[in-house]
Amino acid sequence: MRILIAEDSSITRLLLRGMLESDGLHQIIEAEDGLLAWNLLQDGPVPDLCILDIMMPQMNGLEVLRRVREDPRLKDIHVILCSLVNNRQVITHAAKLGIQGYLLKPFQQRNIDDLLRKVELDSLMVAVDSPKATAERLGVAMDSYFVLFGCLIKETGRAVDCIQKWAVSLVPAPEVPAPAPASPDAAGAAGENSAAAQPPEGDAYPADAAPVSESETVEAVPETAASTGEEGEALPKPDATVAEAPVSAAPVPKLTPAEAAAEALTNLKGSAQNLGARNLLGPIARLESVVLPAGQPPPEPVPPASDLQIQAYEVVSDALNDLHAEKQRLTKLMHILEFEIS
Repeated sequence: MRILIAEDSSITRLLLRGMLESDGLHQIIEAEDGLLAWNLLQDGPVPDLCILDIMMPQMNGLEVLRRVREDPRLKDIHVILCSLVNNRQVITHAAKLGIQGYLLKPFQQRNIDDLLRKVELDSLMVAVDSPKATAERLGVAMDSYFVLFGCLIKETGRAVDCIQKWAVSLVPAPEVPAPAPASPDAAGAAGENSAAAQPPEGDAYPADAAPVSESETVEAVPETAASTGEEGEALPKPDATVAEAPVSAAPVPKLTPAEAAAEALTNLKGSAQNLGARNLLGPIARLESVVLPAGQPPPEPVPPASDLQIQAYEVVSDALNDLHAEKQRLTKLMHILEFEIS
C-alpha cells in the first residue's frame, strides 16, 4: 500500500514511518508541510492512504482534505487525520468531509494497525458485494460463505493455469530440419563396416567364441509316471472354468487445452456472479471473446497460427495479469474478513 505522510515534525514522521513499515508491506512518501503534500498528490502517483497532521505550515491538514475530496482524481483516497488535541468540533468537521480515522499523538502501534486494517478492508471490499448480504441472498451461513469464497479463489487460479496452457499451445512447434543425405564415399565406408561386423557365412557364431560347456547344455527331461498314467496315458486335466473378462468403462474423453480453458472460464464466471466479485467480471469478459470461441470447432478456413498468437497474447496476457492480481486481493480480503467477523 502506498502511504503519504504529511507532518511538519521530522521526529514524528520518523516514528510514524517506523510503525507503518513494521510489516514491510508499505511504500512510504513523506511531506514536511501541507502545500508539499498537495503538490505531491497532484504531480505524483495517487497514494492509497494519506495521513495528515492537522496543524502544519503553508497549508493545514483540513485544507488538504477539502481539496482532495473536491478533486475527481483524488476524491476516493483514504485519509486519516492526526493531532495532539482531541477536538470534537474538528473531528466532526473532518467526518463531514470524509475521513477513515483519527489518530491521537503520541501514536500507539495497536491503533495504527487497527486503522490500516480498516483502510485495507474498505479498499478490498470494492471488489465484492457485502459478505453478510451475499450470505443472506444465497441462504447460507457465514461459514458456508467462506467455503464458497475459497472455492472462488481456487477457480480463479485454475482458470489462470488453464488459459495459460491454452495460450502456450497456440505457439507452433519449431520445424526440425530433415537430415542431409549421406555422400557416396560415406555410404561406401558404412557398407564396409557393416560387412566386417557380420560373422563368416555358415557359422552361427564367430570362430573365436567360447564353446558351451556340458553343464550349460540343456537335456530333454523324460516323461515319468508322475506326468503320465500307468500305461503312459496322459492324466486327465481338471475342469477349468473360464472367467468372464470384466467390462471396462468407456474412457473419459480428455479435454483439449482450448476446451479446458473455456470450461474453467465459464465456471469462474458463474462463481464470480454468484458471490458478486465485480472486479473479476472485467477480465473475464475480455477473455470470453478469445477463449470461448477457441473451445468450439475451429472456423473455416482455420486462421493462421501467427494470427492466433497475436490475438491470444494481446488480449489474454493483460487479462491474465488482472485475474492473478485479483486472486491475490481476494485471498487477502478473505483473511481480513475471517478475522473481522470472527
